[in-house]
Amino acid sequence: MDGNKKKILIADDNSLNRFATKSMLEKNGFLVECVQNGKEVITAFTCSDEGEFSAILMDTTMPIYDGINATGIIRGSSHSDAESIPIIAVTVIDSEHERKSAAAAGMNDYLVKPFSAEALMSMLAKYIK
Repeated sequence: MDGNKKKILIADDNSLNRFATKSMLEKNGFLVECVQNGKEVITAFTCSDEGEFSAILMDTTMPIYDGINATGIIRGSSHSDAESIPIIAVTVIDSEHERKSAAAAGMNDYLVKPFSAEALMSMLAKYIK
């Protein structure tokens, strides 16, 4: 999948995870913005222009607001893309409870870390045309 300069917002408190994911995306033609916690992802999204981000990759366990709470706040915001932006959980927790919590918060899908570039591109291809 060629990102064709689509912009992805990565929210992850682990700098190594942010770097690895950003590298995978940039090698596939995406633009990337990274944030470190739930508060920053909410601000980055709600202050963005309509259509600025094509998707959000959201760690479920971050400081200030975890990814589940941040997703709920984003979905409930007045931003024009709040209901439609694909939000994909990225987490090391692979449990049915976590998957249900993510879905209930409004996350579109679930990607377990560590993941390959192929798995990431395949996931994004489901949501970005």
